[in-house]
Amino acid sequence: MKRDALLVTAIAAVVLVAGCVQSDKPITEIAFEGQSRVYTFANDIRQSILVKATDEKNIHGLFQSQDRLSIVFDGTDPTDNGLFRIALFDISSKLPFYLASQGRDVAIDVYYFVQDGGKQWYNFQNEPIEEPQLAGLTLRLKGPATGASETSVMLENTTVTVQGTSRTGISMAADKLVLIAFGIDSAAQAEKLQPGQ
Repeated sequence: MKRDALLVTAIAAVVLVAGCVQSDKPITEIAFEGQSRVYTFANDIRQSILVKATDEKNIHGLFQSQDRLSIVFDGTDPTDNGLFRIALFDISSKLPFYLASQGRDVAIDVYYFVQDGGKQWYNFQNEPIEEPQLAGLTLRLKGPATGASETSVMLENTTVTVQGTSRTGISMAADKLVLIAFGIDSAAQAEKLQPGQ
C-alpha cells in the first residue's frame, strides 16, 4: 500500500515536471498589434533578454531618433565574417520593418575593414573605399577572433558594440539588440507578444 502511494506520488511528480518543461517551449516569434509581420528570432527570446547590456533605455532612444545606421566590423577573420553575416541578416531583416511600422525610415550602411599591413575599408559590395565618415548610430560587431571579450550589447556615445565570444553568443547579442530597439526588456513582455496570444 505504501509502495503504491510512493509510485503514484512519483508518477504525479514526473507528470508535473513534464508539464513545466512543456510550458518552457522556446519563444522565437513575436508580433505587434496592428502589424501583419511576425518577427522570428534564432534563439529563445527569454535567453536573449538575459544578455548583458548597458544603457538599454538610451540605445532604444537612439533607434527612435536616428535616421542613419552604420554597421562596422573587422573583416579579417573568415569565421567571424560568417557569424557577422548571420547577425547582419537578423538585424536588417527586423529593424527596418519595425521602424517603418512606426513611420520611421532608417538608412543602413555596412562597412568592414581588413588589417593587412594596414587598414583597408570596404563597403558591403566588397568594393575598396576610403575610411567612411560614420554618421548617426553606429553598430560595431565583434566576434571571437576580432576582439569580443564577452557576449554583450554596450553603448558608448552613439556607438553600440554588439559582441559575442561564440557563434551562439553573437546571435544572442544581435537578438538582444533588436529586442532593445523594439523596447522589449522582459520575458513577460515577449510572452504577451507571441503570435496568437
